[in-house]
Amino acid sequence: MNVKKGLAVMAVVLTPLTAFSQGDLGTINVTTQGASASITSSSKSMTVIDRATIESSHAQFVTDLLRGHSGLVVRDTTGTGSKAKVDLGGFGETSQSNLVVLIDGRRVNSPDMSGVDWTQISASQIERIEITHGASPVLYGDGAVGGVINIITRVPESGGKISLGSGSFGSSNGALRLGSASGRSRMEINVSGDKTDGYRDNSKYERIDAGARAEVDLTENVSLRISGNHHTDRAGLPGALTIAESAVNSKQTKKPTDWGKITDSFIDIGASVAFDSGVELDVAGSFRKRDTSAEFSGWPVNSTLRTRTLRPKVSYRHEGEGFSTALIAGAELEWSSGQVSGFDYERNRQGSYVQGDLGLIGGRFHLIGGYRHEAMDDAFGTGGVTTIANNLDAWEVGSSFELSEGLQVRAQYARSLRLPALDERYMAAIPAWFIPASLNTNLLPQTGNHLSAAISYAADDLRAELEFSRADISNEIFYNPATFANENYTSKTRHDVVRASVAVDLNTMAKLEANYSLVKATFRGGGYNGNRVPSVADNILGASWRAEWLMGLSSLLKVSYVGSSYFVSDQANANPKLPAYAIWDVMMNYRYGELDLFAGIDNLTNKNYATYGAYTSVYPAAGMQLRAGASYSF
Repeated sequence: MNVKKGLAVMAVVLTPLTAFSQGDLGTINVTTQGASASITSSSKSMTVIDRATIESSHAQFVTDLLRGHSGLVVRDTTGTGSKAKVDLGGFGETSQSNLVVLIDGRRVNSPDMSGVDWTQISASQIERIEITHGASPVLYGDGAVGGVINIITRVPESGGKISLGSGSFGSSNGALRLGSASGRSRMEINVSGDKTDGYRDNSKYERIDAGARAEVDLTENVSLRISGNHHTDRAGLPGALTIAESAVNSKQTKKPTDWGKITDSFIDIGASVAFDSGVELDVAGSFRKRDTSAEFSGWPVNSTLRTRTLRPKVSYRHEGEGFSTALIAGAELEWSSGQVSGFDYERNRQGSYVQGDLGLIGGRFHLIGGYRHEAMDDAFGTGGVTTIANNLDAWEVGSSFELSEGLQVRAQYARSLRLPALDERYMAAIPAWFIPASLNTNLLPQTGNHLSAAISYAADDLRAELEFSRADISNEIFYNPATFANENYTSKTRHDVVRASVAVDLNTMAKLEANYSLVKATFRGGGYNGNRVPSVADNILGASWRAEWLMGLSSLLKVSYVGSSYFVSDQANANPKLPAYAIWDVMMNYRYGELDLFAGIDNLTNKNYATYGAYTSVYPAAGMQLRAGASYSF
């Protein structure tokens, strides 16, 4: 890593600590790499899914919470959520590699293409979810292209909660949380699990998670923390159907014996020290162990992952008369080793960054900028037979200005980076097709130039925002079915997104939210010039109505619409599109003291649809599903 270059820029560059929040109707503090600050000092837009929204939805997993929110598309190949992909910014098939996902600031993206296992954390453990729209390369580096999703878990507190639920397709689930908070220490343990036969044949899914978290304040300025979790699941993989097969019987499978299994554990330890001068030091480190196994049409596929991280940082805040400064600088060090697609690998990723915020005019105007240097070395084969090194720089510049109380404009220009995933470089042998194993040493890193501008208004009972963003991507990585390999597009791609959202609290009977996104992802030059990027929907819409009736009775009605898109690998735009769909969900909730009862219907109209399609085949999503349950807090 170019340490001298990184340190030199750290001394002079300033960037934002926060992103604009769209969560509650009013001021929200948001979290960036463990630092919390006010929303007015940002050049980015953010959607916050708060605790009230989470509880009213009675969602099981994070993807259930994300559906219908601004600019987001959730795609699922199994109908159970176990293999879901989240697209933020219109990146289609490679969306999981163009999005960074964090749990309490710890990166949970895998170095291979398996993406994020969204079922590893139960919705009952989540305090809020912060969705940053657009590139955030300075703080998060590799993959922070379309956006960042940071999941903030609940602070341990005394008491506990037990939850039980059941539903259609033989579904059942349960969760238990026990916590204790006394003086300067806090701790909790949680266990959760669920199982379902699934909507489709061979889509049975079983999961269990067990975790713990502890925090202690040694003094008013010194604190320690530790958390860990063990996750295991097994899922049937029903595979794809043709559109005609799905129309006749969307529950059927042509892959009755395919399956996948994951065992994933982590431990994360951190310490922070705050000084009266406004300086805070924080050091965190983690170890992750993941083993996966699967079988596709009789062919076994196994992989192992061992990842160690170290995340030191220092932050500084100062409030002066009419101005303010905030600075954060740190490093993200990651060492991974294991086996992917039957090939041994080692990966060392090192990033150093600096960011800050200079506030003027009493905090109404902010100047923003930042820099990051990212270096990664990949070694493939026992003893590192083939080594591939990449060194890239990323940066952000921007500003925000509060025109009047609640009315704000923001703008940003950024340079992003994405490094190839391990199995994007390597292709396993397919003996049945006489295809030998190969390693692509010519695959280039992906870079992007990003421009965004937004205007927003927030008051006690009204919030609205309009944003335009553009990402011009060079060397975008894609899978070429003609060569059975991942390649770089020779032409640039452009991802334009217009997002509009509004939320209003008329009264307790009418809490309304609506959002619309127009997404246009196109090729810029080459043989596909002007064509749409596959698997990117042009139109995305979400709306919800929450009502509090009387005597603890409340309801939630929501709809999510995703427009049509070309199938994966249809760069020529030669085939019919994956059809658009609109899904309605309804939930009723009754609270009596510490007892909470709920009943709801997902896919109220029993829509036959698919969120994912490749090569003119589709992966049918679940039909109408009833679910009900109860929880008790003590």
